[in-house]
Parts: sequence; structure tokens; C-alpha cells
Amino acid sequence: MLSAIRAEVEGRQASQIREWEAIVTWASEHVVTTPEGAATITDGYLDTGVPIAGDGAPLVSEFALMELVAVLGRSPDGGRAYVGRVIECAWRLPQVYAAVMTGRLTPWRAERIADLTHGLNADAAGFVDRQLVHASGVGWAQLDRLIAEAILRFDPERARSRTRDRGRSTLCGGRGPRHPRQHERDRAPLRGPRRC
Repeated sequence: MLSAIRAEVEGRQASQIREWEAIVTWASEHVVTTPEGAATITDGYLDTGVPIAGDGAPLVSEFALMELVAVLGRSPDGGRAYVGRVIECAWRLPQVYAAVMTGRLTPWRAERIADLTHGLNADAAGFVDRQLVHASGVGWAQLDRLIAEAILRFDPERARSRTRDRGRSTLCGGRGPRHPRQHERDRAPLRGPRRC
């Protein structure tokens, strides 16, 4: 029984790999050269203007994407995100994409990596990709640290902004890095003006 289940899992993964290859071929045939008419991420009914894959990946036609999403049998938002993750892997994370194509990395893990690298600039994404040559053994916490390191190395302004925002969030009652004994300091009255 277990061998039959294993065969089904392997068959499903092989099918998904073929689907990824077809999506990459489709994307290369539906590239647009300007942001007008390019597929972007939506937030509910609001178009964010952010391309479905990160910096350095091709812009693809919004109209053609909707046709592809229908063929894939996915919801408009879910299909848009899924195709964006595949494009992210193929163009910005070639080592990750190659690991999926050879079966060393499951597609769902690669999609998670693509989600995390989408907002990175091309150099930072390339750094993450090079570090993930053997991605099958990387845990999520380690991946989060790798993303943070990529931001520090290749987007220092963003790193400074994240640090300022994190500190401001903690001061204003939000969640942020917490010291183990911070709960004791939280009980102490605030000194000076509190700016949020």
C-alpha cells in the first residue's frame, strides 16, 4: 500500500514539474515590455501595481495571464500568485528552479522561497539563490536569516528602515524584538514623551 501511495506522490510531483515547465514557456511567449498591460499583484479588489514576480523577472501580459489562470483552474488571485512564484523561481532563482526540475526540491518549498524573495532586489535574490544550491536541507528559520542577510548586504537602506520600523513598533505597543526581561520594563512607567 505504501509503495502505491509513494508512486502517486511521485506522479503528482512529476506532473507539477511539467506544469512549471509549461508555465515558464508560456511566460516567455507573453512578455510585455512596459508596465502598462503587465500582470500585477492584487490586494482584494485593489491593484497594487507590483509585478507578479520580482525585479529582473519578465513582465507578463495581464490578459494572457487571466486565460492561463482559467486553464489552470485556479482563482484569479491564487492563480496570479502561483504563476508569479513559478516565474520568480525560473528567472530570479535559477538554482532553486533547477532543484525543482531535478526533483531535489519540492515545488511547494520552492514556492515558499519565491514568496520570501519577491520583494528583494535582483542582487539580493541572486545571493539567496546561490546560497540555496542545496535547498532541500534548509529550514524556514535559516531561510529567514538568509533573507535578512541578503537585505543587509544588498539593500542597506531597506535594512535600516526595517530596523527603525521594528523599534518604533515596539515603542508604540506593537510587536517587535523582545528582550527576555522586557516584560519587567513594560510595567515601569514611561519617562518622557511617547512618540508613535
